[in-house]
Amino acid sequence: MRKHISILGLILLLSAASCAPADLDITPSPVPTDTPAPTATRSAEATAAPTEAAAASIAQLVTDQMPNPIPAGQIQWQRETQDCQPLLQQPAGAQAVKSCYTERGGGLAEVTVAVFDTEDNAQAYYDNRAGDRRLENSSEEADLPTPNAFGGGTYGSLGLIKDGTTVLVVSIPRFSSTVRGNPTIPLAQQFLSALETVRAGG
Repeated sequence: MRKHISILGLILLLSAASCAPADLDITPSPVPTDTPAPTATRSAEATAAPTEAAAASIAQLVTDQMPNPIPAGQIQWQRETQDCQPLLQQPAGAQAVKSCYTERGGGLAEVTVAVFDTEDNAQAYYDNRAGDRRLENSSEEADLPTPNAFGGGTYGSLGLIKDGTTVLVVSIPRFSSTVRGNPTIPLAQQFLSALETVRAGG
């Protein structure tokens, strides 16, 4: 009896197979596999790369924010591109952008915005630039970020400011205007205002 049932079941299976549509896809579906997670090396490279680019972007954005001409007190500084000597090298641990300006009296200003990867590197650069002879008899401006130093003499004027990881250097090697006071201060104030705007995302 069992034998007859088995034979009957086999016949039914064969009949069902022969009646199936010719285009029926009976290929087994692939078994899904887990997507491999990114390795630690790739993640580190992805997060480390933007740091330098971000620093360069901040320095460039601050420079690009400046109007032309720049109203700095009684002086109007006009952007100068032809006779502007580029930075010989980038400061250690920083991305820096240098820009040059002239004014009607024949003055020349060179402004460097340097954004560092750490405050220690920024302080080291500030301390190194503070040895400039134009700062031998310098004074500190109470209304500006500290440390800062402003001085001048036979070789022109220099303003130096450290604001977090950013160091601003305002060098005026040539200035013949009759306007009194240190011309680096109002120019530095304009750049600091642009720095705040960039940091605020403006």
